[in-house]
Amino acid sequence: WTKLDKLSNPTLGEIYVIAVDPDHHNKGLGRSLTVAGLNQLAAAGATTGMLFVDKENAPAISVYFNIGFSVHHEGQAFIGEISPRTGNL
Repeated sequence: WTKLDKLSNPTLGEIYVIAVDPDHHNKGLGRSLTVAGLNQLAAAGATTGMLFVDKENAPAISVYFNIGFSVHHEGQAFIGEISPRTGNL
């Protein structure tokens, strides 16, 4: 799915979670899904596209570079144990 931030300048569109079953790798599906997401975002007014990828996912990174993406920044992930009684961390 995609998310559009119309308040950013330039208007930023983000592609969320692209996944391809390993049985179907190397068929161009990841590229097709990414391009479809970018087309949807462009139609909605986005002028800049972004996505996140695990830095160990070399095949996806290769696809994104080939499409024209560049590395903007590296992020952090947060984790915490959920209390079964309260649902809080």
